[in-house]
Amino acid sequence: MLLEILIHNDGIAFCLPGSRQEPQPLQTDRAIDEQLAAIPTVKKTTSSVVFLVSEELLYNTSFTLPLKTPNLKEAISYQLEQLLPFELDSIYYSYKSIRKSDGYAVLLYALRRDLVESYIKQTAAAGFNIVGLYPLNQRYIVKKKSDEKWAMVFPGRFPKILCYAGDKLKDRFIGYNLPGFSDLAALCGTMKIYYVGEPPSSSYIDSAELLTENPIFKEFNLLPASFRRPDYLRKVIWGLAILNSVTLLMLGVVKEYRLLSLSGQVASAMEQIMPLVNEIKELQKKEEEYKATIDRISGMAKNPDLIIFFKNLSEKLPASSYLDQMRMDKRDGAIQVQGYTDDISELTSSLKGIGEAKLKSTSMRRNKTYFQLEITLP
Repeated sequence: MLLEILIHNDGIAFCLPGSRQEPQPLQTDRAIDEQLAAIPTVKKTTSSVVFLVSEELLYNTSFTLPLKTPNLKEAISYQLEQLLPFELDSIYYSYKSIRKSDGYAVLLYALRRDLVESYIKQTAAAGFNIVGLYPLNQRYIVKKKSDEKWAMVFPGRFPKILCYAGDKLKDRFIGYNLPGFSDLAALCGTMKIYYVGEPPSSSYIDSAELLTENPIFKEFNLLPASFRRPDYLRKVIWGLAILNSVTLLMLGVVKEYRLLSLSGQVASAMEQIMPLVNEIKELQKKEEEYKATIDRISGMAKNPDLIIFFKNLSEKLPASSYLDQMRMDKRDGAIQVQGYTDDISELTSSLKGIGEAKLKSTSMRRNKTYFQLEITLP
């Protein structure tokens, strides 16, 4: 059983083992370790803690890498500076890759360290075993299923729709408004859609049903290695396996004493030689991987950073303005934007800083100003 600590925009809360549906608030102006120590049942029932971060605090992106990528981890680390709008030393991140026919589909979550680091340090200093730092959606992955499709909706200013196959996240969508249930079912390929919070209609399933079981916590652990304790159980299992192997070896040695003497000499020589051989092989392997990575990166062309563009556009667009269509001109890379607004001057002034914006045309229809803009990325 785990003590769950939930981190939201407006504060933090905790759930004791056995009461996952009733989060209790924690005071942000007091140290977490002091507040947990004041709860009589916490240390008696659990010594492990898992942090769960609200979807609103997380940055998520997806991209594809070629099937011939020699080392996915290195390839992703090389791309992080272009993919994320943060400094690399200021974030925690985790990803998963799915092999498809046209390449590796990569889903990546990132989190600013300053949002959670103080909570993690206080909890670790209090003696708790921190087992993970996960997106809040992992709280609802409660049991291993087959390949059954289902989905989950996280409401908010920008609703998030997560699509699953069994216990694995397959896709994630975000929008300004939540589609109707029929459109949402077509998008996710399933009628089994859970809703976090009060469901807006009877078509949805209340996510509280998933909180009656213990989560499995398999994907997107953002907790850095410096806060993770060693898995002693696994070490014990490995130790027992090695001990059994040695015992079997000794039984054979008793029967073949002369062979034992010769084997001992060979083993002694191998112990001295094998570390050097392994080190040489490892260096050769790394050299080949570095050469392949350098060649691949050298052949990459720099693409426009559309992720940052869409992020800035969504933040700067006035609430009274709406977009109907966007397209990119292949010749010069300019982005054509069409839509309508209540105040054209507010729109043009708000878009300063995204790029060079030119108003191509305007017209009045139905008491609204319809416009066409051309934005050239810097």
